Amino acid sequence: MCGFMVKETNMTVNINEELGTTEIKWNLTDLYSNYDDPQIEKEIVFCENEATTINAEYAEKVYKLDAEELHGLVAKLESLETRLGRLFTFAFLNFATCTHDQQVSAFLQRMREIASDIGKDTVFFIFFDHACQDYDLILMCHLHKTLTDGSRN
Repeated sequence: MCGFMVKETNMTVNINEELGTTEIKWNLTDLYSNYDDPQIEKEIVFCENEATTINAEYAEKVYKLDAEELHGLVAKLESLETRLGRLFTFAFLNFATCTHDQQVSAFLQRMREIASDIGKDTVFFIFFDHACQDYDLILMCHLHKTLTDGSRN
């Protein structure tokens, strides 16, 4: 049974009991078989490499992309986020029911650090997305840029 004991003014609180997660056992084998699953490291390496590649290919020219290039960027970001989401879901659901397990906690922390590092390479798109909230506005931004600088490149 999982449970993390915390001392609070002469009484012990079982975090998992307080959260109501003592009897919850997630079947996460659809995500990964366990923490030693070699697919986890493959996914992490893919995500780190993909983020670096996305940054190198798009960060400096995101406002100059045509519709097809923008679609390619969004597809790559979606793939990256899906893989990160899978890793983080595996880590968090295990943590939610096993808060005392050091391996579980360490894995969740590692996923947070990896996501933070990857975010440094992809944050440029968040700023771009905030500047151009929907596809029509993105096209208008691109058209405006094309008309004001006289080129598409």
